Amino acid sequence: MRHCALPAALLAVVTGEGNPSCWQEGFSYSLCCGEQYGPNGNEECWDGMHTFKTCCISGDSFASSENFDDLMTRGSTGDASVLPAIMQLLSTGGEDCPSVAGQCEGAEGISGAQWKAFFEASSVSKFMRLQPFPPDGDPRELWSLCCANRTISVTEHAERLWPRCRAGAAALVMAVLPQLELRLGQESAMEGLEVAGRMAEQLEAEADCKWLYQTNRAAWSHFTWFLSEAKPGGPMPCGPGSPKIFVAEPAEFKSLWANPLSCAERGLCFTEVWVHEFLRRAECRVSQVSEADFVYVPIYMSCNNLHEALESNSQERVALEAFMSRLTLEEGPPLLIVFSCEKWKMHWKNWLSSTPRGYVAATVEARPLESDSFVTWHCADCFRFGLDLVIPSAVASAEARRLQGFNRQPADRTLLLTWRGEHAESSARSDVRQGYLEVNETVRPRILKTFQSKEDADVGRSSMRYSFLMGNAHFCLVPRGRGWWTVRLFESFYAGCIPVLLSDDVELPFQEFLSWETFSVKWPMDRVDLGLYEHLQHLQQDEVKLERLHRMVREVACWFDYLQPMEASCSPYQGFLKLLALSTSRQVRDPPVLRRFWF
Repeated sequence: MRHCALPAALLAVVTGEGNPSCWQEGFSYSLCCGEQYGPNGNEECWDGMHTFKTCCISGDSFASSENFDDLMTRGSTGDASVLPAIMQLLSTGGEDCPSVAGQCEGAEGISGAQWKAFFEASSVSKFMRLQPFPPDGDPRELWSLCCANRTISVTEHAERLWPRCRAGAAALVMAVLPQLELRLGQESAMEGLEVAGRMAEQLEAEADCKWLYQTNRAAWSHFTWFLSEAKPGGPMPCGPGSPKIFVAEPAEFKSLWANPLSCAERGLCFTEVWVHEFLRRAECRVSQVSEADFVYVPIYMSCNNLHEALESNSQERVALEAFMSRLTLEEGPPLLIVFSCEKWKMHWKNWLSSTPRGYVAATVEARPLESDSFVTWHCADCFRFGLDLVIPSAVASAEARRLQGFNRQPADRTLLLTWRGEHAESSARSDVRQGYLEVNETVRPRILKTFQSKEDADVGRSSMRYSFLMGNAHFCLVPRGRGWWTVRLFESFYAGCIPVLLSDDVELPFQEFLSWETFSVKWPMDRVDLGLYEHLQHLQQDEVKLERLHRMVREVACWFDYLQPMEASCSPYQGFLKLLALSTSRQVRDPPVLRRFWF
């Protein structure tokens, strides 16, 4: 196997100047490690991976190996000094890939410098969040430069790029499949997948360095099954006793579930897409309504913002009105509707509250937000306890794989706790800040005030190295967002990090068969103070309990992993179907009166 080599400049030992891998993008030894900043250096320089310990301590050969895999092995054993070198290597964009065939020349409107920027961004995105991609490396921009001519097929565009930049041709086509689907339709996306797949097979057979090390293939891991054939009695397992489900997809309403690739990459609130793509290929899908226990209604309400009257979603709103009016007036099995955000993003009450056939809501948020012109509140009776289902939120493929990549063994973790995000007092976008103010969110600012000064805690605003921080901490704080749910809970399982729930009224998925108190902590929001810090320290010092919590997090993680649809014994799809099978015999009950916590 070929290896990407560390640039020679990083191999030198720079006595008295700390770790040379740290000094980039304007950072320097004097700026970060000068004596005037005290024993911990300049706090403005550190982010969890770059620390005083990994950057300032002099006299060691921080990057003594030229082999990328050796560096990764050292890092996985707890040698944090190599982490800055790894990150700088990943951002070299393939300049050190030895294969001549791996070099990319400018052609078809894309310059050599733009290819370099594309590979730099792609390789770094495997380990850090890049939102958005740098303009010179943005795949959508590169595609518009080379391939905007729609009279030429996707295959021909890719084949024209191939001689000048082989890995780039395959990676660029894969990266723009969601845009091809959105602008040219699913057939063009399938064509792109086929040609890029053929190229990828050749690159992998040749162990092409750029393709193997400097493309973020995890971001595309779901494309193949999203674009595969979908039919009743498909290959994806449902498990014993699963209900039979009819997927209602009249062709005239296809705009309501169109463009799954682009909808699934939008970020939060896209679980609706993953559930739909699974059920379309599930073995328990039936071809006739008369055979079904439930009729699943695929509506990408979050993707299309169907709770708002916008010019951009006018076609979808017309389709929604006609589709739901038809379904709710017909007799037949109960409807199954998925709500995947803190708002249930369509005006559902007019249809569902009066339909004679009944319905079941599967939702990530049991107390959805509602609002008028003046105030926002949590709906107390939208979710019917005992009948409706709480399901986990999906995590985007690229983020999930980043978190898994940094999922360190418990003994190698150096942080007690971490949390990174925005809040009502942050200087982020005004709409983000206003969203937290609307729901009177106070726990996130309290986290910052309590833990910012603690050496074994890393808290603050969103960080590009978010995945590393979660994988390096024993406990991940999970404060409420705008809703009581938050995707950070499900990210923590990919990172192997014990979740600390700071959301008093959250309803958790799969409580019917998972004992959440065995793999998480739930702490009152109004008690986020030094008492929580001391409690987590005590848990860390109790080796038996800490080991048990970590072990259970790893054991139950499969129940929250939407990336494994073929897993027959443990997946969110299996959990969802297990609860759905019970819903036919369950009764609506009152919501819980008392909040429950566990420590």
